[in-house]
Amino acid sequence: MNLDQLAENPIKENFSVALIPARSGSKRIPNKNLIKLRGKPLIAYAVDLCNSCSFIQQGYISTNSRDIAELAKKNVVAPFLRPEQFSGDTSKDIDVVKHFLAWFSGAYTFLPNLIVYLRPTAPVRSANLVKKIIDKAYYLKSSV
Repeated sequence: MNLDQLAENPIKENFSVALIPARSGSKRIPNKNLIKLRGKPLIAYAVDLCNSCSFIQQGYISTNSRDIAELAKKNVVAPFLRPEQFSGDTSKDIDVVKHFLAWFSGAYTFLPNLIVYLRPTAPVRSANLVKKIIDKAYYLKSSV
C-alpha cells in the first residue's frame, strides 16, 4: 500500500480508534490471545479497556483468527481479517498499522486522528494511564 494514497482521505478530528493486533499462531504459547487469565481470555482485557475509554470512538481487532473475530463481535469491537503475510512471527507492527489504514480508508471516507495500539499481551493497564499518555503526546506535539 502506498501511504500517499491515504492523503486523499481527510483526517477526522476527535475521532480516535483503538487497534488491537491479535493473530493466532503463536509458536511459544498456542492461541495465547484466547487463554484465560483470571477467568477471561487475554484479549478481553484489551477489548474491555477499549470499551471503557470515552476518548476512543471505535475499537478494531486485526486478526487472522475467526475465533478472535467472533469474540470481538460479541464485545462491540469491529474485527477485520488480516492477511497471512502480516500474521507471521516476523510481521512488524508498522505493517499491521498500514494494513489497518488501507482497510479503514476503503471502508470510510476519512481517517482517524489517533490510533491507540492496544496489545492483548499487556493486560495490566488502565484507561487513566492510556489517557495520560495521549495527553502527553498531544502536549509534546503542540510544543514543537
